[in-house]
Amino acid sequence: MKPQTQNKESYSPFDGTKPGVAGNKPEEKPEVIDGRIQLPLFGGAFPAHRFCQLLYEHMAKSKKAYLRGGEVCALANGKLVQVNSALAVTWLGHFVDCLIAGKDGEERKVGLTERQTRVIIAAAERSLLPAIETVVAVPVLCDVRGQPVYAEQGYCQELLLYVTGSTELYEMPLDEAVTAIKEIIKDYTFQYRNDRSRAIAAMLTPGFKQGGFIKSHVPMSLIEANETQSGKSKLARCNAAIYGEVPQQVARRQAGVGSLDESISACLIRGQPHILIDNYRGRFDSAFLESVLTGSGQVEARAPHVSVSVDASRFFFAITSNGMSSTADFCQRVNLIRIRKRHGFKFPTFAEGDLDKHVQANWPRFLSAVYQIIIEWDKAGRPRTEENRHTFVEWASTMDWIVQNYFKLPPLMTGQEEALLRVRNPALASLREVCAALHEQGMMDQPLKASDIADAAEESGVTIGLDEGPRPQSTALQVGHMMRSAFHALSEDGHKLVLGDYRVWRKTAQVPRTGKWPGTKKGWLYAFSLQDTEPVGFSIRTECED
Repeated sequence: MKPQTQNKESYSPFDGTKPGVAGNKPEEKPEVIDGRIQLPLFGGAFPAHRFCQLLYEHMAKSKKAYLRGGEVCALANGKLVQVNSALAVTWLGHFVDCLIAGKDGEERKVGLTERQTRVIIAAAERSLLPAIETVVAVPVLCDVRGQPVYAEQGYCQELLLYVTGSTELYEMPLDEAVTAIKEIIKDYTFQYRNDRSRAIAAMLTPGFKQGGFIKSHVPMSLIEANETQSGKSKLARCNAAIYGEVPQQVARRQAGVGSLDESISACLIRGQPHILIDNYRGRFDSAFLESVLTGSGQVEARAPHVSVSVDASRFFFAITSNGMSSTADFCQRVNLIRIRKRHGFKFPTFAEGDLDKHVQANWPRFLSAVYQIIIEWDKAGRPRTEENRHTFVEWASTMDWIVQNYFKLPPLMTGQEEALLRVRNPALASLREVCAALHEQGMMDQPLKASDIADAAEESGVTIGLDEGPRPQSTALQVGHMMRSAFHALSEDGHKLVLGDYRVWRKTAQVPRTGKWPGTKKGWLYAFSLQDTEPVGFSIRTECED
């Protein structure tokens, strides 16, 4: 039997058209009622591509729908949400009323089915939507054809971002701007003055990068403290608060569903630019994050039921730790900031709460200071130093000039390479955590066996990190391997090593055997101190050999 064909006088509920109904004339300008375009439901005489063209042209004007990585996204509560066919069933109802002709010739509204929204979301006409990469809370000073120009509230086509907030930023003298930035970290004690230089650079970096004044990659901030409760997380939150943001926080998880990489991807998909990995311990190894920090163009971010191609260069990462290790590649991509705990000191509170809350409440002042520094640097001809001791040379040379000339601080990169030797070595990273644990437990300046150190590490939850190879079952043996690796890496004479604020000594002695064997054996004794002199009663034997 020959298949039936639909003639011009036939009617299909899916088509939504009927001869003589105005909906059969899509060339006429559709009516817009309460922000919703009035369109006949596609099919038959009104093809889907024409429906999608008219719909997406209307949606593009709304500034509520965007295209990101080729996918349709909604702007909701300051975040980007990828729209799938299920979500689109209700979401598209904000933009369009679909009309069909009833049997009596009168038009009536109908809702879209998921089958129909699947066609709309996948249509090539979605390219009519404006492209977007990130959503920011505050106005952005951007480089437009070599001139600093403000991107105010709303969509900025030059930067492919949306500014959700609006406020009056103001000019100030350069010295006032410098004072305002210094004010944020005035109560912090840094291990060296160069760490203060790098802390200043971390605060300025988003302003320079987001506006396009630095074109190439910028590093991730690695904020490291010698003890807990030193204010490292507060400092990371302050850096985001300058830009009116609360950082998206990522917790450490093991691989698999809900892994660290998946959590980072979820943050990238949401489009908010500041991401914080807080209080990380142990070995950090994420090839995905390393590619995000250095990748050119788009990276694929995957989270449950969502996959989006994003421009990762628009995001700013920070990680805080009391001691961690990572790969050599990761260490080439960080800006290391080391802070010391001020014993007996309590950070001041403000009317708004803690320091980060104070900065967030007063971000117009601090952001105006950042932008004033950029403007003055632009007027000076955008100078840079010859600093090339970082993988990201444009960033390092720019920030180096600013911290030395505007903030009168020492060179940016001095001391970072030496400090990162410890981060690259798992044994040194673990030893630093062990030092902090012994300090906290009051076990400094006394002779300790490997088993004593192992007990202290277990009590504080420190995992002994070792180089590649077989891992001893005994924690005491793991400590022995850690100490041997650490002394080989850092000690000049085999007896003493310096690890940040800590000093570690070792000597051979007759130590009690453990287990069922009586007596003593020749072994290592260790001592930990914050002083440069040997602990009292701990005399090093110069003939000591490993």
